[in-house]
Amino acid sequence: MNNKKISSGNMAEPLFELAAKNPRRIALYIPLEWNESAVTRYDTATFGDLAKKIKAYQGGLQKAGYRAGDRVIIMVPPSVDLYCIIIALLASGMVPVLVDAGMGLRRMVSAFDQSGARTIITIKKLGRLRYLIPGLWKYRCYAVDGKGIGFRHASEFRDQSRDTIEIVPCGRESHGIITFTSGSTGRPKGADRTHYGLLKQHLAIRKSWPDTPRDIDMTCFPVVVLHNMACGMTSVLTAVDFAAVGDPNPALVASQIRELRPTRLSAAPAFMRKLVDYMIREKMFQTSVRSVGIGGAPVPKTLCRDLRTAFPKADIRVIYGSTEAEPISSVSVDEILASGGKGYLVGKPYPFISVRIVDLPADPDAITDNELDSYAVPVLTSGEIVVSGEHVLKGYVDNPEANRENKIPRGNGTVWHRTGDTGYFDKKGRIWLNGRLKDAVRHRGRVIPPYLVEQMIDEIPGVSRSALVAKDERPVIALVVEKNADRLAVLNKVHEAMMVADCNDIPVREVDRMPVDRRHNSKIDRIALKKMLG
Repeated sequence: MNNKKISSGNMAEPLFELAAKNPRRIALYIPLEWNESAVTRYDTATFGDLAKKIKAYQGGLQKAGYRAGDRVIIMVPPSVDLYCIIIALLASGMVPVLVDAGMGLRRMVSAFDQSGARTIITIKKLGRLRYLIPGLWKYRCYAVDGKGIGFRHASEFRDQSRDTIEIVPCGRESHGIITFTSGSTGRPKGADRTHYGLLKQHLAIRKSWPDTPRDIDMTCFPVVVLHNMACGMTSVLTAVDFAAVGDPNPALVASQIRELRPTRLSAAPAFMRKLVDYMIREKMFQTSVRSVGIGGAPVPKTLCRDLRTAFPKADIRVIYGSTEAEPISSVSVDEILASGGKGYLVGKPYPFISVRIVDLPADPDAITDNELDSYAVPVLTSGEIVVSGEHVLKGYVDNPEANRENKIPRGNGTVWHRTGDTGYFDKKGRIWLNGRLKDAVRHRGRVIPPYLVEQMIDEIPGVSRSALVAKDERPVIALVVEKNADRLAVLNKVHEAMMVADCNDIPVREVDRMPVDRRHNSKIDRIALKKMLG
């Protein structure tokens, strides 16, 4: 594992060193076309191919007048061109702004306005919408797959005569990537992923999930590919609609595993649930995969058990982290299966991150670094999880209110980040998650974190998913029962679990489906659920 210092401070530098050493190694397998049973065409590139294409994009951007510090919005599906454009911008000291299309049109335009960008690189389908949305008229628009009325072809940014790569030196506060991801309410927050923070996060991931020179990583997280490229690893993206990543065709994904034989696999729980159900049903017990990472939402014991069956020889870990702090901790599924507790076990914090569990005052201005430990709660007591480390993002771009609410400055130049999660330390120093702070439900004079109830109910055979929410300030449990389950037997078990949790007087409402987040299709969309409940 190469952890040497990056001399320029630029996140793009490791890629070009690896490209020079291993130009013929395949860097990317990105599915372009597939049928029900197999991928029929990949967009592939070696590390040498990437370097050539990045040089061309860097030269074209500079020839078009773009300079270090300029921000460019990128809304392009995963492709070789997407990653080459991002790396070309980073190498040039320019700033890619990644906006999640799943946040909806109004919030998306709001993110554009906050980004400080003057250019959008997208695809023709979105480029054609530009004239219908006045808020987009002020941006220059380019599409990677062609030109049209009101937008140009992104090939104009390629200068094939460029024969050298310029790595622009970056300081500790230099913007690297700005990411706007789906939020449920309020103004979208642009996470400020500085070059320094990206490099520290890259090194933290390598420490927590070591790689080898010959690893092949198959992932349904497109952002993971940037880390893999900096490691010199081959990346395989899963053949899935990334707007519905929780609903893959498992036979198709299984065919990719058989064909390309990845050594690592990373995905969200909803994706993994579909895949392992298929693998167990087809008796496809995969031995080439030596390492599995799963994260993005709570992972129930039933899924941990099935993951162990499907990948009998793999090190399988549940990873806890967020956009602002990745990773925080991880834990083996075998340890989860051997442990009992309230909520979801996510393991001990890594040595390179500090974690506190606290009960903070309502006024953010009343909280200082020096006083934080005075708000710490005892072991086995639930509180808010706050984290600090060099790889923890220090702030949000041009959003002082979000920084005030979510960041506590420290004297050493880092911050305490308020994750918004609640949980507790057990006697072994492990973190157990209890749910989001804002999702806690009040009932009979006490506050109930949702996971404390949901985790118990979700382990009941025949339960597909449950959620504890407050509808009109009254708690209710929404329940999805599996189609072939004995409904009355399931409901009886649910009421028994609720008695153990001392909430048997909370009404249960059956629903046909559980609404989930657009990003990973794994977290419960509680706002949408409340609307469903009427």
